[in-house]
Amino acid sequence: MTLGYMWGRPLFRVDGNMELVPDAAEGHDVTPDAKTWIVKIRQGLEFPNGKSFTASDAVWTINRHRQEGMASGLQSNLSQIESMEATSPTEVTFKLKAANADWLYVLTDYHLLMQPEGAPTDEGLGLGPYTIEAYEPGNRALLKRNPRYWRDDVAHYETIEFYAINDASARTSALQTGEIDLALQVPSKIARLLEMAGFSIHQRPAAAFSEIVAQVDND
Repeated sequence: MTLGYMWGRPLFRVDGNMELVPDAAEGHDVTPDAKTWIVKIRQGLEFPNGKSFTASDAVWTINRHRQEGMASGLQSNLSQIESMEATSPTEVTFKLKAANADWLYVLTDYHLLMQPEGAPTDEGLGLGPYTIEAYEPGNRALLKRNPRYWRDDVAHYETIEFYAINDASARTSALQTGEIDLALQVPSKIARLLEMAGFSIHQRPAAAFSEIVAQVDND
């Protein structure tokens, strides 16, 4: 998920204050019944190949996940769409089968990173602050700053290298030895020890949650 948001951006995102804000979109309108949503595409955005981002790209990206037989984790949420079309180069109109006041939150999902219409979907061609220079699934990714990215408050490094270190102890050891500069998802017990050793621990709220299902009808 973290790697995805580096090369691609959704239409909307949830920011560090847990507020819904536009990303590859720049705004929206909605009818009083919350069934028709008009998303306004942010103008001036370009993909790394120089193609301008338009409403047709957004429709194509979302329709990929609606295709019959597509093993997408978002198909259930997208099934509420009755129709979707690019009503202008800068507007996408969604008509929902039923009212949904939270529709824009669906469009924040990491599956819906905008890509150019018709482009190969496995090349990481998106609107994010970085482009993928090298990728070894399950092992490593090398990213380079995207000179076409529109925001100037992110992407402060020319290159970033990601390593997949699934074991928490090995990840901690790599941090302590200087093999890596930053580790994500550090267990709380280890985080306290690292903080005592002088490492900086940064925490941010997240919209994710964990479910615990319990049987409560047994004595």
